[in-house]
Amino acid sequence: MSYKKKYCLSDRSKRRRVQEEVEFPIELANFKKNSTSHLVIEPSLPKSKNILVAGTGALTSLRAIDSVLTNTDITNDKEYYEELRHSSSSTSSSDEEIEDNEDITYFNDDVDQLSLFSTLIAQWAVSFNISQNALNALLKLLKQHKCFEALPIDSRTILNTKKLTTSNCSAVEPGKYYHFGILNGIKQNIPDCINENEIIQIVVGIDGLPIFKSSPEQFWPVLAYIRPNNNEVFPVGIYCGKVKPIDSNEFLKEFVDEAKELIDSGVYVNNKIYRLSIDVFCCDAPAKSFILKTKGHSGFFSCSRCEQEGQYLSNRICFPYTSPDNCPPKRTHNNYVLKTQGEYHIGNISILNFAQF
Repeated sequence: MSYKKKYCLSDRSKRRRVQEEVEFPIELANFKKNSTSHLVIEPSLPKSKNILVAGTGALTSLRAIDSVLTNTDITNDKEYYEELRHSSSSTSSSDEEIEDNEDITYFNDDVDQLSLFSTLIAQWAVSFNISQNALNALLKLLKQHKCFEALPIDSRTILNTKKLTTSNCSAVEPGKYYHFGILNGIKQNIPDCINENEIIQIVVGIDGLPIFKSSPEQFWPVLAYIRPNNNEVFPVGIYCGKVKPIDSNEFLKEFVDEAKELIDSGVYVNNKIYRLSIDVFCCDAPAKSFILKTKGHSGFFSCSRCEQEGQYLSNRICFPYTSPDNCPPKRTHNNYVLKTQGEYHIGNISILNFAQF
């Protein structure tokens, strides 16, 4: 049995051709059926070098055939053919098992090599600060080759980028609010000079600031610091939207809930319990009227010092009075809580839920 000379044969093709060469002597039935003499056959087998290169299955078949040919106890053709058929069938079944095992091994090797290659690409991208767009373009280019068809198409897959879950982010109309937490800021910035059972006094600042000149996007952060360390400011929460929050109570809800809990139960830090007190809210005039839900600084009843009604003079609101006898009553905390002057208020505020407010 002859074949044309071919290059780049696969291992399976080589094994198949060797098997055919091994089984070929069985088809040469040039024996006499009535012969009772000892069989002396010199089959034309391939050279041992070619067979040894092909694999262990072919070598096993040769040994089985040699043992049959050299066995002087075989005295008839029937026993000879049965022995040869048995040895060939056992060899072919063992070759099939070897092929299956080799296929699994090749598959596992391919998967391992591809996984290693993906890891090397990820390490290279991280080491040289490769952008996601550049890495996506590289993966798309590599996948055009058949060796890299199994590579992921997106850089987030090869970098094992986990999906960002922001459980502390909530919707505050008309934007988003993220709450960092009062307790987290206290743990990171608590002074060493504060003893156990002492009061931690924090100052809270709220204000709005634009982000871009070309966009109405703006931040409304809630910042705080622990007295007396006014240079160690930490974020409590931050709002982002195209306009300021519609409702200040909704904007401050998570801050008020956490602050109320910490005021009632105390702050547990470094195996010590501290009491918490919100000392002051620091805001400019627009932020102050927004948080307290009072008339803005351009309103007729907007003065936060007294209950004097304003007048529009020289294109602005003024609060004139002529003599001390005509001095209006001052605004006090009780007057604010009781709302003695209804024109000053535009709604109820949630920070009144603090026991100390």
